[in-house]
Amino acid sequence: MGGAIAVVIDRQLGAAGDKLDRSHTPLLLELAKVRASHLRDLPGAIVAQERAVALDKENRSARLRLAELQAQAGNHRQAIALARGVLAEDALERKAYRILFDAREMAGRVGATAAQALRCLGDEDAAVETMLSRKRPRTVAELSGLTLPVTMLRTLLPPAAAHPAADLLALVAPAIGVFFATDVEMHGVAKRDRLGGRAPASSGLGAAIEAVARAVGLEDVPAYVAAVDPLRGAFVEPEARPVIVLPRELADAPVGEQVFQLGRAMGKIALGLHLVDKLAPGELLTLLGALVRLVFGAEAVEGIAGGAPAERIAEMARRLDRDLPRRIRRALEPLVSSYLEKPLEKPEPFLAGVEQTADRIGLVLSDALEPAVRFAARREAPEAATATDLREAFRLSASARDLLRFSVSDEREAIGL
Repeated sequence: MGGAIAVVIDRQLGAAGDKLDRSHTPLLLELAKVRASHLRDLPGAIVAQERAVALDKENRSARLRLAELQAQAGNHRQAIALARGVLAEDALERKAYRILFDAREMAGRVGATAAQALRCLGDEDAAVETMLSRKRPRTVAELSGLTLPVTMLRTLLPPAAAHPAADLLALVAPAIGVFFATDVEMHGVAKRDRLGGRAPASSGLGAAIEAVARAVGLEDVPAYVAAVDPLRGAFVEPEARPVIVLPRELADAPVGEQVFQLGRAMGKIALGLHLVDKLAPGELLTLLGALVRLVFGAEAVEGIAGGAPAERIAEMARRLDRDLPRRIRRALEPLVSSYLEKPLEKPEPFLAGVEQTADRIGLVLSDALEPAVRFAARREAPEAATATDLREAFRLSASARDLLRFSVSDEREAIGL
């Protein structure tokens, strides 16, 4: 019976000749189904499904079915690539995570992370539970000897953060961070309460600080535990040497959450983007406008200041003129020229992109997906902090959805952790 149906469909497709178009997609999908289910002809089913996908590239279910067929045929790399392609469009597509999980025999790391994603989506079965029960949380000791160079960290920048503004901030941050810093004693701590840097680490949070600092190529990073808003998490005070301020609650948190938050903060420092922890959107535009004015004069700022007041820009430019070292000023002109070719029209997407980058760095180091997506969600939507169902967090937060997709992406796999 199946063979007869396949013959009829083949004839109909043959009659169309080279005039096959999107309207023939249902015929090809039916042919793939018959070949796979009735004729047990996986190669033939894949050919038919590929032709259907080529005619209707927007048909997500057809691409997912092609991924399933490729996996059944043992073509796991093709199946993984197709599933990732679907997730780039819809980070909550459970079937794609299931395909990645089913590839765990060939791609264990991807399968293990897909299991975490399925748990976050509330789609656990016995196989997922078994894999997660065997998975040990990453320890601080496992970060020993690891170094992620800045060039590798930069591959984690989403398009919104891969902007000339990022290069400008990274150049000037070491010299002007003090413009925006708040003394740590204002957070209710004393200098003697320091963790990290040259303070003894021994174990616990101090050991995590040392391990994460080394992992992103930093040394002697001072950190203080303070009575700050735990929903904000760890953040950076951009003093002459950047200082990390940690909420007291983090001291008793699981290691994965500690490493995630420390990775976020230290990743920003390593990339030179830690000023975003202190700059509101308007302040960022003022700083960028002042850098433009410093190099090319007041007229160059017209039309690219994004509403930042001219007098504030002029005042900031005077401070920069007084305090920026010569070596930084020499490097400014080409970076400001690049910025003028693509000025920030709205700072919010850039700032959100930097936060997503920090989320990604924290996740790479911690391998703790659930705390990561919860943190990302409550940053963007405070009401997500009380949601017990992570699916609500994903609905509310684009950054949480980005982390879920990123967790199984080829960008993360390229890092190698």
